[in-house]
Amino acid sequence: MKTLTKDAVKEAAEDLIEAFGTTTTLDVKNKLRQQGFQALQAEVSTLMDEVTAEESWQFNHNGRYRVYRFGPDSNDTFHKYLENGQQFWEVLASDKELVVNEGVVGTNGQMQKQTFPTNRKTIAQSKKLYQEQKQVGYAEATDQRLPFALRKKYANYLSKKPTSYTIGFFDVSALEKQATEFTLTNQQTTKGYIIQSKNVGYDFTWELPQSKISLADILKNTQVIDQLFKHDKRSVTGEKIKTTKAYQQNEEALIAYEAYKPQAAASLIEIKASIDNVYKIDISFEGGDQISLSKFDLNLQQELLPVARQILIQAG
Repeated sequence: MKTLTKDAVKEAAEDLIEAFGTTTTLDVKNKLRQQGFQALQAEVSTLMDEVTAEESWQFNHNGRYRVYRFGPDSNDTFHKYLENGQQFWEVLASDKELVVNEGVVGTNGQMQKQTFPTNRKTIAQSKKLYQEQKQVGYAEATDQRLPFALRKKYANYLSKKPTSYTIGFFDVSALEKQATEFTLTNQQTTKGYIIQSKNVGYDFTWELPQSKISLADILKNTQVIDQLFKHDKRSVTGEKIKTTKAYQQNEEALIAYEAYKPQAAASLIEIKASIDNVYKIDISFEGGDQISLSKFDLNLQQELLPVARQILIQAG
């Protein structure tokens, strides 16, 4: 017969309480004997007392046996990341859900989820799995990827191949040049251009994979962007014009004119933007799926930008 342990008593008692709401030392003893343990009533009672104290269970006496029930459920979390050679294994237990993630080191791996009736049971099962992995050679290591919670939240998108990014900036300082036809004070017309200093909102779009490198430069930038950067499309989402200067085609300043009419789209000649002024990133994927990451819903530095960077890795 198997030797009785406290863990075996705890597991049997938990199963019975989950099934029936309560249990007794007699019920636990009988279940253990059915499982092949050498279970004596006195020994079971002693171990049940230890488990009850450790787990803050509740009990009362029915005249012959103690009747046990769970106390208030716990609200714990348990997270461990381990590696064994080129393989990783990771577990996260939170609320009543247990998630195991495993695969090749550096990849997203595969996630499997289980739900348990209590957080207490979820935590217990996660610790049991953790010990089993250590026994087969896994050891705790440092995970270089996104935090587990983000990989779990965005798992559906972290496995897809992106095809375009649109990043929205607000409060960009910019100089724009635009070909223009001027109406002079004598009502004659002449061609030239204007240069405007603006505070602008822009949506910049990059097509992937061809623009991956230039997009990566933007996403990893932690400073103010004070030089022009390559992008595939640009649209204005709002602007405030600070100054407008007019020039003739010979580049001489045009001081007096009645009106002007733009002849082409404006081109950027200077830009100053902060990565902190990103307010959204819209990502499209192969197959037509899309995701919009908004600064108004997510922390920019802790969630929005890290997720956008991780997805970009899959652009090819």
